[in-house]
Order: sequence, then structure tokens, then C-alpha cells
Amino acid sequence: MNDGRSGNGIARRLDQHLVCLGVRSSPGCTEARLRGFDILWLNGDDLRPLSLSERRRLLQAILPAGSPTIAEPLSVVGRGSELFELICAHDLEGIVAKRLRDPYERRVRWLKIKNPDYSQKEGRADLFNGPRTRPRLAGGR
Repeated sequence: MNDGRSGNGIARRLDQHLVCLGVRSSPGCTEARLRGFDILWLNGDDLRPLSLSERRRLLQAILPAGSPTIAEPLSVVGRGSELFELICAHDLEGIVAKRLRDPYERRVRWLKIKNPDYSQKEGRADLFNGPRTRPRLAGGR
């Protein structure tokens, strides 16, 4: 059995647990595509002190090339306004902006820039407008 640590193991493990998600999912949907955007641990090593760009480089190295299930991360530098216009034109929820030089730490800030006209925000206010909180770990840690 594969433990899911190798690139192909990740895709296989995700294949087993995917449901059809997305803006335009429909009955009979048989595909979903995920985008890997960060990696915090690799082979027992804590990657959180590394910059986002370095963590993404490591993530790209383990993702299976050409996978129909999971795609490599996407970064857009210097064209955020243009990207946001495209997001809105295609009725997507929004974008998340992070600095590529930042480590993964509680003090690091990122922005969720929301499409105010997103058609699926109704009835999802807790997901769309809720505050960013950290989930509590078992044992209250």
C-alpha cells in the first residue's frame, strides 16, 4: 500500500476520496481537478520556515506531471488586477494573495479578495464572509 507521500501516491489517494466539486458541478459529474498550492511537511521535515516560493518548488517536484487529478500551484506576479477581472468575469469566488517570500507562520498575513457578485455566495455566508480561524487540535492544543 502506498502511503501517499510520493507524487503518484498523492494522486491515487485523492482519486479514492474525490467528490464532484466546483462552480458548475452537475449530476453525473465524474471529474474533479484540484490544485496543490502549498506543502508544510515532506518526509518528516517541517517546511513551514521556508518561503512560500521554496515550498512550492518542493511541491512541484512531487506532484505527478500531467495528472488529471491534481495540478501544480499557480502564481501570478504583477498582474493581480487583471487576474481579478478574469475571476469576476468567470463567476469565481475570488483570489488569495500571499507574498512568495513569506514563511508559513501565524504572523504572516494573506488577503482573500472576494468577487462581490459571486453567484454562489448566497446561503454560504459562513464560508464566504466568515473570519479566518484556526481549527482546534484534539486535546485543546
